[in-house]
Amino acid sequence: MDDLAKAISLTRASSMVLNRFYGQQVKIDPAFIFTVRPNDSALEQYYKSDLNIQFVEIVKRRPLKELSQKDINRLLSNIYDQRLWREMIPPENFEFHGVVRSNLIDVTEEESLSRLKYKLLERDAVVNRENILVLQQILRSYFQIQDLRLGLTAIDYPVENSVAHKYKIRHDFLADQHPNLLDPENAGSSYEKVCRFNDTLIVEDLTQVSNPTPIEVDLVNSGIRSLIVSPLTDERNRIIGLLELGSPRADTFNSLSLLKMKDILPLFCIAIERSREEIENQIQAIIREAYTAIHPSVEWKFVETSFNLLERREKEGPKAVAESISFDEVYPLYGQADIVGSSTVRNQAIQADFIDNLNRIKEVLSLAWEHLDLPILHQYLRQADKCMRDLGQGISSDDESRVMEFIRTEVHPVLDQIRYEKPELARAVDRYYECLDPVLGIVHRERKSYED
Repeated sequence: MDDLAKAISLTRASSMVLNRFYGQQVKIDPAFIFTVRPNDSALEQYYKSDLNIQFVEIVKRRPLKELSQKDINRLLSNIYDQRLWREMIPPENFEFHGVVRSNLIDVTEEESLSRLKYKLLERDAVVNRENILVLQQILRSYFQIQDLRLGLTAIDYPVENSVAHKYKIRHDFLADQHPNLLDPENAGSSYEKVCRFNDTLIVEDLTQVSNPTPIEVDLVNSGIRSLIVSPLTDERNRIIGLLELGSPRADTFNSLSLLKMKDILPLFCIAIERSREEIENQIQAIIREAYTAIHPSVEWKFVETSFNLLERREKEGPKAVAESISFDEVYPLYGQADIVGSSTVRNQAIQADFIDNLNRIKEVLSLAWEHLDLPILHQYLRQADKCMRDLGQGISSDDESRVMEFIRTEVHPVLDQIRYEKPELARAVDRYYECLDPVLGIVHRERKSYED
């Protein structure tokens, strides 16, 4: 028996003692999930134990140790601390007689969904290939399909919404064969239909598709027979990515698969939007670091170059430097000068907006902390306090990108998760988002006044 199982067994037995001799009403069966993997399968299944202790009697062998309510509360706050439990309630002081019946309840779907949620909250959850393989294994357990394959890509649809760079999220089934899944030559493909109608598409057998495009042909050649493709959208229902589930066996997916899809799609939408925003923040930070003020008409070139630098830094490390940018036969028609003191005013405006933003975040997180026992909420509350203290000392370009990244890529995904899991907190989260600039995703009042 591993340490966790021992700790839970001790806690269960000691909780029975608390109920029997100390007048407590402790729930005897804390959640404990057993993981089972049959020898002939790579799929994991999860079971929760349900104990029936109706026919168990506890006999006291020695005088009871005096415990205050404070002592008991301390025990219940440290349910895995075996040393503390043995000290407060010595097992040798009691005997247990009778029969315990335990039922194992299959919670594979619920546990897989829970693991998927927490995995997608991780940074770079949909960027690194290794993370995609972990997500794929979780989805195999969730759908109970041993040969399920997961594909994921970030896109912009319609094409005119495309940005001047990629998002480093190309894990779709045809990433090595098609630079652009929505290329005009693939009009009428499964991917194009999903984007055009903004709806999930199920293909039971790709070999039976009439008038296949090169997309369907290449999918079959890559070993995919049964396919689900779903659009991933942002808060304004714009398509920002595609999720693929595939199998080498025909008829693996059908209309019943949609019932399970509805629970996972919002999670992937949040994850891919967060990763896209993080890439955007990194690009803007490089532009501020390496270049001076730029005109909107040539911004695309700076964005493209900054993205290339971002990729080179991953391979070469910090020594990689930004490329110089020049335009043939392009001449400036006006000059722009910095007004004395304007930088100070700008920084003060940014400080004020960030502090306002962080205060609003603290209000929502404090409210959520009253309803949810999530340690990450307390962690982010402390981090928000630290950011506010640092901002009180001044602000640099590094501070600006760091605080913005904290707000948009760490806090906002958690708020989205709170709104999804706790409808009673949705209004508080919505009120927070209503205070943000719809484009920047942060409070932008003082700086907007300065720029206007």
